[in-house]
Amino acid sequence: MSSLTTSRRAHWQGIDIQAALLAGLLAGIADLALLAASAWAQGENVWINMRMTAAILMGTGVLPPPETFDALLFVVSTIVHFGLSLIYGLIVAWFVRKSGWAVGVMIGVAVGFGIYIVNYYVFAPLLFPWLSVQRSGLVPTLIHPVFGLVAAAAYLKLRRVTPP
Repeated sequence: MSSLTTSRRAHWQGIDIQAALLAGLLAGIADLALLAASAWAQGENVWINMRMTAAILMGTGVLPPPETFDALLFVVSTIVHFGLSLIYGLIVAWFVRKSGWAVGVMIGVAVGFGIYIVNYYVFAPLLFPWLSVQRSGLVPTLIHPVFGLVAAAAYLKLRRVTPP
């Protein structure tokens, strides 16, 4: 592959990698904002989700109270959250890579819902059982499709078509 210039970006399987990663990052920011806002609106502790996410790498020892801010857990949960957001951004981009705006955004919503199903009904019961409690309810169910919508919209806006 030739070196990248400002007019040429890395592509893989028809995906503009830079646009896909940025779309995942933007969707991850939207996801965190919605998660925090919904927890705050419902009077829930926002640091519980941080501990549950950090436990993916650090183990269940970080789950017990106190449910307060912890700098190390914050850093670890942020790394996990945005690491997954980047991967999911690539997945959404793959599904919408040949789509126009309206269809692409609808596909993004569907992919986001698919990510929710896989995360909470496959991976959580097998690997991270403490996350299974979050699979019910309106907020977790809706946040993932919103992630997919934001990732798809951002990707479709930012992408550059594969050069000939």
